[in-house]
Amino acid sequence: MGSTGTAGARAVRGPAGGGTVPPRAAGGPQAGGAAQDGQDGQDGRARGGAVQGGPVQDRAAQDRTAQDRTAQDGAAQEAERRVAEQVGTAVRARRRSLGLTLEAVGRRTGLSKSFLSQVESGRTNPTLGTLTRLSLALGATPAALFGGPAPSAAGDGAADAAPPVTTLRPARPKANWPAGTGRTYPLTAPGAHRFEVVLCDGTPRHHERAVRHAGAEFCHVLAGAVRVEVGSQSRLLHAGESLHYDGGVPHRIAAQTGTTRFLLVI
Repeated sequence: MGSTGTAGARAVRGPAGGGTVPPRAAGGPQAGGAAQDGQDGQDGRARGGAVQGGPVQDRAAQDRTAQDRTAQDGAAQEAERRVAEQVGTAVRARRRSLGLTLEAVGRRTGLSKSFLSQVESGRTNPTLGTLTRLSLALGATPAALFGGPAPSAAGDGAADAAPPVTTLRPARPKANWPAGTGRTYPLTAPGAHRFEVVLCDGTPRHHERAVRHAGAEFCHVLAGAVRVEVGSQSRLLHAGESLHYDGGVPHRIAAQTGTTRFLLVI
């Protein structure tokens, strides 16, 4: 029994004519298996770490995305605030240059005084429809109220642009009109919608009685004298004098001499 155990540890003779087979290293197969198990364990831990790190990385990416969106929202709100202030400043400046009150602009646009006050103070950003109504009431363009440059009559291709449309009116001889009568001559182009200029001799029929209309009105006396009544106020204007007033307030004009001549801008 003893010799058999010793021979198991020694070299074993192989088949006839062959050499010897070297003994296997002690614990060879077992040691190799343990090493493999260790490697698998390391791989498993590495894989486990990657799996555990995935949700953390996703949450970090989500946090960065949320921060980016917050920054973008803040920038958009700041841009809207600047636009509202710019529009409000332009509306207030234009209204004051025309000598109009908030109530007068409200009558022209159908907007409340409190809303107009919020627009002028930049506390609200008017829609395009509201801005259009304001621009028509104030005789401006929406682009002008946005603070943009006025539209150019000729763009980059000025050489190829069509010639501007012009309207020439002939001189009108003066006449002596009896009290309460007169004649008017339109000076602006037919279909003009921004404003209308009318040359008046004597008392214009369309203003001999109190009238009211949308928009402002401007009267400038060229010769003679006229009495302009606006609401409860009455003004006597002589040659060279002018008066600007709200067309929405009832008003009438009466020539004081037969040779009175004046301009009306409506």
